[in-house]
Amino acid sequence: FTASGLVQEDPVPMKAFVVELTDPAGGKPPIRRTIIGVTDQLADLMGDFPQLTSESSVLEGISSKPVPLVRYDFRLAPGRDARDVAERLETGLVDRGFEARVNDREIRELLSVNNALNQLFESFMGLGLVVGVAALGVISFRAVVERRQAIGVMKAIGYKPRMIWLGFLLESSVVALLGIVLGIGLGSLISWNIVNELKGQVEGLRFQVPWANVVVIVSIAWGFSILTTLWPARQASRIYAAEALRYE
Repeated sequence: FTASGLVQEDPVPMKAFVVELTDPAGGKPPIRRTIIGVTDQLADLMGDFPQLTSESSVLEGISSKPVPLVRYDFRLAPGRDARDVAERLETGLVDRGFEARVNDREIRELLSVNNALNQLFESFMGLGLVVGVAALGVISFRAVVERRQAIGVMKAIGYKPRMIWLGFLLESSVVALLGIVLGIGLGSLISWNIVNELKGQVEGLRFQVPWANVVVIVSIAWGFSILTTLWPARQASRIYAAEALRYE
């Protein structure tokens, strides 16, 4: 069955309601029970399907046949190894086809899939950074060729090689920092919208920027952008004024 009108972010506690349970095979009259609460969508993440939780007497009251328990949940004593206990249970009950599952292992496997997807996105982000930094280096090389006369004029009016070199580095830094700021701003905006959409479905979810990771990524991107500009900036600073002004 489906219960309608239940909204997780509703501040008003849900009102209990009555359902009628019956055995599809027949044999016993239906019984009425009260639903007092609904778990969120992540509570049965490790289960095979959504469940109704109640006392075993409810099944015995509606079923015409004995309903044996087929699933057991164990809470281990402090200091016990869950994997070791699971292996011992399977070995001791192998004749009954007992299968033990460690919730911690199941959760870790589920998280590993999510981590793999996150690493894939991070790889695409890293590839974009590499392409962007390489493009910045190509632009710097082209700038040296296209501004050859301008560099000659600056040399002729008294610019020192160090000043030209620093000018190219400053220009590259400004372009790189503008791209970094735009990327962080757009990425944060998209993440904020996604979190707001999921906040009503996942309790306790909140938007938080990992500033430590952002600082590391920004430092790497800015540092490599400067490195790709060093060579063309050095070439620009070594251009002679007479050689540059010789060409129109």
